Amino acid sequence: MSEQEILGAPKEFQPIEDPVEADHLLKEAAKAFASAMIWTKDQGQVLRTHVSRYNPADVGLCTGFPKDFDQRAFSDALKRSGVNECYFSVSLSWANVFFKTPFVGTDSEGLRFRVPDRVYKVQRRKDLRFRIPEGQALKVQFHDPLTAESLLQKRVFDISASGFSFLINPEEQDIYSSGLSLKNVNLSIAGRAIAVEAQVKHRKQIQALGKTLIKVGCLFTAIRPGDSQKIASYVFEESRKYFLRFV
Repeated sequence: MSEQEILGAPKEFQPIEDPVEADHLLKEAAKAFASAMIWTKDQGQVLRTHVSRYNPADVGLCTGFPKDFDQRAFSDALKRSGVNECYFSVSLSWANVFFKTPFVGTDSEGLRFRVPDRVYKVQRRKDLRFRIPEGQALKVQFHDPLTAESLLQKRVFDISASGFSFLINPEEQDIYSSGLSLKNVNLSIAGRAIAVEAQVKHRKQIQALGKTLIKVGCLFTAIRPGDSQKIASYVFEESRKYFLRFV
């Protein structure tokens, strides 16, 4: 299996080919003080802050100081990684933007970085969605729609804070019609057991795991806020790790 197959389709991260568009997105991030996560290549440092300034002709790209920022620990992490580059995920209202760029230093207002050479975006609809790599297996369990007494277990294809999709064989697709309610849906996300209710929204034939399968897309209809936040954090962290390997 190739690395591309393990990680998922590269189309999940769309490189922005037009430098004008990339410049516009970074300006938008600074204007909105967009939330940003910054991490070093060895992931020894993960910083949460916001984009504060963007001026290619002057300061470059700047962020505020993260809470409890330790510049010495940050510099040491960069030295250990052997490169001066940092990885970014920036949350805009309609997309997540990912890029890597060298750390320049600090000034009185925060951290300074060079303008990135290349920017990637992930369309996120309402919520960022993460496709589970084929080298991993995330399972969902729910009551059989035909016989509520038995439990079924299916492989999750992708997941977000608002819903998920799972894989079935083509001969099962008539069972999962749009509008079907799934009861006692159980997932385990980063060691946390999550119980929800969901509704089927669509079905789509895809090629996955080396064969033809049906992807069943579902929206959560009942989920605790804490569980939704846990899934959102999981999706964000896994997307960040994916980007680190992809670029």
